[in-house]
Amino acid sequence: MAQEIMNLPVAALKPHPRNDEFFSNIEGEDFNRLKESISELGILTPLRVAADMTIVSGHQRYRAAKELGLELVPVIVDHTLRSDDGMIAQLIAANFGRMKNDPIKQAKWIAEYERVRGVRVGRPSEKLRNNFVISQEDIARELGVDVRTLQNLKKLNSLIPE
Repeated sequence: MAQEIMNLPVAALKPHPRNDEFFSNIEGEDFNRLKESISELGILTPLRVAADMTIVSGHQRYRAAKELGLELVPVIVDHTLRSDDGMIAQLIAANFGRMKNDPIKQAKWIAEYERVRGVRVGRPSEKLRNNFVISQEDIARELGVDVRTLQNLKKLNSLIPE
């Protein structure tokens, strides 16, 4: 199925409820540059949304569009995203590496990404390995980091909150 870009009302879109848990908003001069770019050139990369209009990719463009008072934004509706886990996996994968992020938030979304992708603790047996069990190595490859970096970030999840 070909993806169709359409212009939809900003008011019809809704941020993913867990986006702020995993990603920090861009602020200050970086956000001002984004708004200037959108003012001059428009939104060049369409937002990606699920069928229920939940944003999976494009939260910063959405924020900028709202602040600029835009009524319509270019959107790709992904009708394959039906489950919350599917949306979370796409939210994380689409935003990985795009922006600087708080290491604590990175640790949270890596753990969540592993959960929705089905990573299990421990080494899979040969029998399971042949049945396409996903490993930390697979996750690291998908996210474009080495396994050590992935493991170090995940350790932050066990810190005492203070």
